[in-house]
Amino acid sequence: MVIPSSVKCIKYGAFNHYDCKSITKVTAHKDLEFIGGYAFEYLNIESISNLSKKVFISDFAFAYCEI
Repeated sequence: MVIPSSVKCIKYGAFNHYDCKSITKVTAHKDLEFIGGYAFEYLNIESISNLSKKVFISDFAFAYCEI
């Protein structure tokens, strides 16, 4: 999944673990500022790339993921 540059914030629980199980890779962009809690909960995420050092990642944003 490629996060478009127009997205600055991924909100709490954004990706439903029932409907989004096929997401295995996430590619961010340099302007992403925030990833909310449980945003990617229970997904089969194998890798995340291009995350900026300035992005705020909430507690449990990747809860129960294998990464």
